[in-house]
Amino acid sequence: MLEWARTQKVLRVVDDQISSPTWARTLAEATAQVIAQGRGEPVDYIKEKAGLYHLAGGGSCSRYEWAQEILRYNHKLEELMPLEIQPAPTSEFPTPARRPLFSPVNCDHFAATFGLCLPPWKMALRMAMERSGRVRRR
Repeated sequence: MLEWARTQKVLRVVDDQISSPTWARTLAEATAQVIAQGRGEPVDYIKEKAGLYHLAGGGSCSRYEWAQEILRYNHKLEELMPLEIQPAPTSEFPTPARRPLFSPVNCDHFAATFGLCLPPWKMALRMAMERSGRVRRR
C-alpha cells in the first residue's frame, strides 16, 4: 500500500471486500506458543490437538479501511503522493480468480483449545509498522 501511495495521486481501494488482516509475525508467535504448550512431548501434544482451526487477526475491515489505517500510521508523509484515497468496488479490479466479498473467520475453536487469540488487526498493524520504523508519533 505504501509503495502504491508513493506513485499515485489518487488511490482507489476496494471497499466491498471484508476480511481480517493478519500480521504473519503474530501467526508465527501463536504457532510457537502452541508448540511450547506441549512442553516435554510436543509431538504427542500436537497429535492430540490435531484438527482444523482458523486463526486470524481480531476484528474485520474492508481493504479500504485497512489502507486508510496504513496511511494514517505512516510517519513518512512527505514520501506519499496521494491527494486522496477513494473507495472502489471489486468490479473495478478484475482478476482471474474471484475474491470473496466477506472472508473473516471464526477463531473461537482455536482460542478454546489453546487459550490463545491474535490481537485486533489495528493493534497488529501498528506493531508491524512500529517494527518497520514507519509509525508516526501522535
